[in-house]
Amino acid sequence: MGIEIKILIAFAPLAFAHTSFNARHEADEGLTLEKRQTDAVMTITNVDPGDDASTIIAKGKISFSPEPLD
Repeated sequence: MGIEIKILIAFAPLAFAHTSFNARHEADEGLTLEKRQTDAVMTITNVDPGDDASTIIAKGKISFSPEPLD
């Protein structure tokens, strides 16, 4: 089996993965996200906009809570 076929077989399931994530939601309702940790105040130190990708660098203190937020 050629390398091209192996790559195709390996990545073919990814082409349909997005449909399985959306299958749990009705067509008219959006995705609802829930906060899992407290907000963190950050200071942006550098922004590097690019054509294909952009980078934002920020620093701050993040406190991790062992208990999930309700």
